[in-house]
Amino acid sequence: MPDVSRPLISVVIVSWNVKELSINCVDSILKSTILDKIEVVVVDNASSDGTVTAMKDKFGALQNVQIYASTINHGFAKGNNIGFELARGQYTFILNPDTLVLPDTIEKLYLALTSDNSIGMTGPKLLYENGTVQKTCARKLPGLNDTILAECFKVQSWPRFFSNYFEYKVRFPYNYANSQLVTAISGAAMLMKTEDLKAIGMFDPEYLHCGEDIELCWKVLRAGKRIRYCEEATVIHFESQSSKKVAVRTQVNALISIGRYIKKTKGILSYLIYRFSILFVKVPVESLIVFLLFFRNRFKSTEDTKNRGLVILKIINWKPILANRNK
Repeated sequence: MPDVSRPLISVVIVSWNVKELSINCVDSILKSTILDKIEVVVVDNASSDGTVTAMKDKFGALQNVQIYASTINHGFAKGNNIGFELARGQYTFILNPDTLVLPDTIEKLYLALTSDNSIGMTGPKLLYENGTVQKTCARKLPGLNDTILAECFKVQSWPRFFSNYFEYKVRFPYNYANSQLVTAISGAAMLMKTEDLKAIGMFDPEYLHCGEDIELCWKVLRAGKRIRYCEEATVIHFESQSSKKVAVRTQVNALISIGRYIKKTKGILSYLIYRFSILFVKVPVESLIVFLLFFRNRFKSTEDTKNRGLVILKIINWKPILANRNK
């Protein structure tokens, strides 16, 4: 007999030092139109801001909320994998803690996912706090060329003719006003069938910051499934609230993680080209910027120049910054 006590959807949230945002996120989930079919699993990555205590005080008595307090910071990817193993739902909704879901969001995503057996993943429209769309909620899987153009040459910041073509034709060629099939969505909000998520291997825990979500999209497509951007489902995303607290670590680990994605999906040669471009294009350009900033400030070091300089050194070493050594 089926387990009638098993929730339909598990919402998995990994938090790190965003106490108020995490509480607000769970509060928004508890207003869902299908709350009776939902459980919430919060994995806290050893926050030092009292997140666990505050979450337990507010939600500890609720049967449909689990709070797992880790003693170390596992990072986003591994933290989510812990949550996936704790979750009991038939479907898993991966959600960032710096988000607010509208009452009907989870229901609409579920209906979109189950409307067609070929759909393996759905994601909502992500909005900034001011109501504008975050383009990463519907995007193309990045390749080697556009990654180098974005990371090393910052084409997205060039004059409008070039930047518009790069942004709207190469990286984000979708109409956000319409639900449609896409090749990648954002890890801030993803709904999948739990057995499909586990069958393709969940997140690669070796990712330190970013890359794990686009690789998951790649694995969904490789498994023969499709990805649907669901315009009628909305999530407000305050974006990168945890990573802003450790900007240097975020930048360094992001570049290394992107390299991992390139290596796994495009091969070793593409990875070597990417790494060469970072070391011999991005690093010299960033070094020049640091010098110009230093010169402009009459050879006085500022927090910005210090951070940029530290990023350069860490990139040259090509070693990730671990969570317990971040600055």
